[in-house]
Amino acid sequence: METKQILDKLTALFPSATIKWRAMQEKTEDGVKYGLFAPYLDPRDYQKRLDAVLTSAGWASDMRPSSVGVVSSISILLDGHW
Repeated sequence: METKQILDKLTALFPSATIKWRAMQEKTEDGVKYGLFAPYLDPRDYQKRLDAVLTSAGWASDMRPSSVGVVSSISILLDGHW
């Protein structure tokens, strides 16, 4: 598969059924509830996409502790280079 095809498949929109919503802020004013919601995907949906496009041998993830928590990164094998 060519690089452009790979990138197109990786950046394709996820089906709306896979998108979940999390309440970030909620308030009630005059008996009416308001909220700020953020969309997110289950991490397994990202893994499935990477496996489908690159195979499990074509990508890697790494997690390292840092002073503010954990830094996570993903590498992909593209045109023979990580």
